[in-house]
Amino acid sequence: MPDIPQSAKANLALWRIGGISVPIHSAYGEKQLIRAINDLKPALIITASCYVEGEDIKPLKKIVDNARAASNFPKTKTLLIQRKFHPETENINREIDFEYDEEVEKINGTVDPVVLPSNHPSYIYWHRQ
Repeated sequence: MPDIPQSAKANLALWRIGGISVPIHSAYGEKQLIRAINDLKPALIITASCYVEGEDIKPLKKIVDNARAASNFPKTKTLLIQRKFHPETENINREIDFEYDEEVEKINGTVDPVVLPSNHPSYIYWHRQ
């Protein structure tokens, strides 16, 4: 997942529900991602449609789809953040792929803030950015 605001939001949301976040850099490629999926057995992969590297636009969704298909967990759900640099992502499997913006729109109301002590991991993560 590239360094985008949704990445910080995803980590904070995971911590709030007690989930474990394992950041994997986008440039690792399919082989390393297959290994990570097999080792970690994730319940959800959060990724963006692409990442920008200089003038190049790399298709992250395609890399994740290929790695997921080649792993021992091909039905792992994916939360996809559609970025403006990349045309609409093709091959979205509505059974296992969910688009971030669509999921956010489904939320009714707001979530009240939680007061955290300064030594809480979520507080430290947010303030180190």
